[in-house]
Amino acid sequence: MFLYTHNIIAGALLEIAGWAGFLINIFIIYKVVSAKLFGKAFGRIWISRGIAHVFESLLFVLFFGPVAIVDPFLFDLLFAQRIHHLIYCFRFAIFATNLLIAINRAVMVCKPLLYKVLFSYQRTILLVMFTWVISIASGVVNFVDPCQQTAMNSSMNYYEPRSNCNILLHVYDVGFPPACFIATAIIDELALFKLYSLPQLRKEFTNASNASQPNRAKEIRLCYMIMVEVITAGMTIISIRFGFIITNLGFEFLGFLFTSWAWGMSSAFDGIIVVIFNTEMHTLRTTKRQHSNSPEHFRNRRSNSLSSKMSEQKGPVCV
Repeated sequence: MFLYTHNIIAGALLEIAGWAGFLINIFIIYKVVSAKLFGKAFGRIWISRGIAHVFESLLFVLFFGPVAIVDPFLFDLLFAQRIHHLIYCFRFAIFATNLLIAINRAVMVCKPLLYKVLFSYQRTILLVMFTWVISIASGVVNFVDPCQQTAMNSSMNYYEPRSNCNILLHVYDVGFPPACFIATAIIDELALFKLYSLPQLRKEFTNASNASQPNRAKEIRLCYMIMVEVITAGMTIISIRFGFIITNLGFEFLGFLFTSWAWGMSSAFDGIIVVIFNTEMHTLRTTKRQHSNSPEHFRNRRSNSLSSKMSEQKGPVCV
């Protein structure tokens, strides 16, 4: 494997991947917190998502990269394998949070009254905590039984269970990401369909004040961003799980890039997509404003719309 035959180059590439993901997602968290880009409740989901990306990237900065440079055979030690498998915790947190974001957008578009109840600040925090409970449980189980296949073994079939591994855990580790991808894509498509097709939504978004015109575009852009993230994450998973074929064909460097390095770059790829689709992140300015995706803005917009309709019905006052 390239990781063992050219460990210094491999370690340096893993370090670069880790730093790229770390810096991009730290920037995203900074913008979400300082500029309040996604409001209060919805912003907490984004902060949680960014934290998962940051910790995953730190594993490559502080563990995978340095160990590969010093001695990649240290990865075979039990303690190293345990640290190795902690990445399942952060990976699954990212996938679960993406699903939560898709549900948030779909409920806001399809059931705005339910949105105010389901995604209040307190309930949003509880939902975020629930995603982390699932993710931490996944990480703990893999930490205790660190025998599952990972992308660092670029020459081995990811789907092939090992003889000393729990088969149920293997099925869970293999099946959880695709299940999240499919659910996220379906829910996101539903939100896009509603945004484009429902007459009442079109009327609300397009016939309101000029200030609300960009809001529909932002909702659509956010839905497309989620879809691009799902597609990118799915392609990364395919690359990681089938890259061993390239290695076994004799292309060790390409096999390393399609497995271990792609794994390390996944947080950077995701962060780049977020920055591209959210134009508010294209500047370092931190002007605070109420974001169209926040429940506060949504309630205010509906309130203003109702006030305008009541004023029109009253007509002019004769003196």
